[in-house]
Amino acid sequence: MTRPTVKKTAVKNHPGIRKVTRTHADGRQVSTYEARVKDERRRLTSLGQFASLSAARAAQTTSKADVQRGAFVAPSAGRTTFLEVAEGWLQTPKLQKAKPSTMAAYRQIVHGSLKPLHGVAVNRLDYRRLSTFLGNYSTDEKGRPRAARTVQKTAGVLSRVLNEAVKGKLIAINPMREIDLAKPDDAPRHWLTEGQVAQVIAWLRTATVTASPRGQRATAANSTTVPMPERAKWAALVFFAAYTGARAGEVAGLRVSDLNLLARTARIERSAQYVGGGWHVGTPKSRAGIRTLAGLPRELVADLATLVATLRPSDYVFSVGWTATVCRTPITERTSCDECSTPRLKLSAYRRTATRAASVFTTCGTFTRRSASSEG
Repeated sequence: MTRPTVKKTAVKNHPGIRKVTRTHADGRQVSTYEARVKDERRRLTSLGQFASLSAARAAQTTSKADVQRGAFVAPSAGRTTFLEVAEGWLQTPKLQKAKPSTMAAYRQIVHGSLKPLHGVAVNRLDYRRLSTFLGNYSTDEKGRPRAARTVQKTAGVLSRVLNEAVKGKLIAINPMREIDLAKPDDAPRHWLTEGQVAQVIAWLRTATVTASPRGQRATAANSTTVPMPERAKWAALVFFAAYTGARAGEVAGLRVSDLNLLARTARIERSAQYVGGGWHVGTPKSRAGIRTLAGLPRELVADLATLVATLRPSDYVFSVGWTATVCRTPITERTSCDECSTPRLKLSAYRRTATRAASVFTTCGTFTRRSASSEG
């Protein structure tokens, strides 16, 4: 197929506008008008081609006003894909200083939840398209509704990426500003009393589990009742979390050298997080997180003294891997604690109770950890 010949001629009395005439092989001629404007750097930028001279003049006038206001965006700039902008946002200096766990969450959202937008040009992401995307995202692949907080987090990352596009002069405004999301419902919070915490600690100190040989299903014939592995450590962990309100990562990062048992204090100055298949030890969540916890209960001090008696100053009090695994998720392997009238929650939820002089973490539930003897 023969391509048409193109002829561009300036339009008299209209600087920056050219008439573009395409002549086809059969003699047909099609005329359009190309509008151009100088951007902030005085570079002549095409605004595209229009069917009429009046439309080209209107686009030119609007763009000149945008240049004066510093809000001009070249039409060609918006062809950059969402993924390209998102990758650039993840490399910004501010995010490079973020905690590894924060960066991992951002990357998971960009490369997981927002994957359907990867190949879309940012100037194509208007209100209607984004509203439809978030509406569809509010339910998962099985048609089950997603939590409003999950949708809100994804929308927050989407908005931050588009803010980066605005800063880079790829789009004029962020369309996410016009989208209203359902506010997440506040989950009910459970506050444990001091008596409930004492119940859990007392149970942990004497807890037992039913053990069976590896590879065999537990039955009455082959099962034995043995002390729960590391139950002294469990009790000390719950006791420490209950009366300090330390975050999961802060508990995991606690070293023996951070303890002053004579003064009954603990120094919090690091946090351990499991991210991307490895452990990352860094600072607490904020500067205020670096603190000294004073006035530890004498009974807790006695438990900690027993726990660290054979450890070196550089050792972790609860050991990073064990503690952070416990703290990250509800314990899935448990043994029942019928005498404990406490809800089953993670450490991250319980720790807030400490601020009300009550307390925090419970392992009440169902353990089925194998004993050391059953490993053989």
